[in-house]
Amino acid sequence: MSPQCSSSLRCLSLNLLRGPAMIPNQSSSSVLKHQTHVSLKLTNSARFNYLEPVLTNFFPLIKVLNIAAASDCLNAYRWEHLISIYLVNLRILNVLFLVNLCADIQTTTVENQFKLLSSSFWTKRQCFFDY
Repeated sequence: MSPQCSSSLRCLSLNLLRGPAMIPNQSSSSVLKHQTHVSLKLTNSARFNYLEPVLTNFFPLIKVLNIAAASDCLNAYRWEHLISIYLVNLRILNVLFLVNLCADIQTTTVENQFKLLSSSFWTKRQCFFDY
């Protein structure tokens, strides 16, 4: 893709694999940094530790983020930090957390994370979550 063509591309949909292999290389950053609408589907083994640098380094202008991710990415505090520091242009966040409730401990953890998503940070931005 030539730079002239890529600069007009604003919407992007990606299926991200796991681990460091999912992080785009620096040569793709000039194409990706102009994206304003991004849809990401993460595999069950993709963790927030890998998602965060992808969003902060390659999508600084993102306005709309649609994401499907495993429950490992369900962390209210990390999302608050990510949005308030790095994704300041984000206006719409659609998230589907894929949760496999196998144990009572995990159920409690997931419920606690969802409760944290009702803090003033989220209500001020008119974000509402249901589970």
